[in-house]
Amino acid sequence: MAENRSTTETMVLLAIGGVVGAALGILFAPAPGSKTRENVANWLKDQQDKGQDMWKEGTEKLAAKKEQVKAAVAAGREAYLGNSEKS
Repeated sequence: MAENRSTTETMVLLAIGGVVGAALGILFAPAPGSKTRENVANWLKDQQDKGQDMWKEGTEKLAAKKEQVKAAVAAGREAYLGNSEKS
């Protein structure tokens, strides 16, 4: 009988496999430990910088969209009030 797994179980197993694979890759890497640690630290720093850049870009885009929505609401309100005064 086929075993059905939930998406959560599948994601957990995938994450565990990724961690085990990464650990084995680091253990059997051709570079010495100090160089590997330096490479990992540099990679993590790069990922942190990318994440911060993405966060900043996202907040800037969100602020711009917020201003667009405010302007659209104000224009709609003005159009509505202008039309109701004509009626």
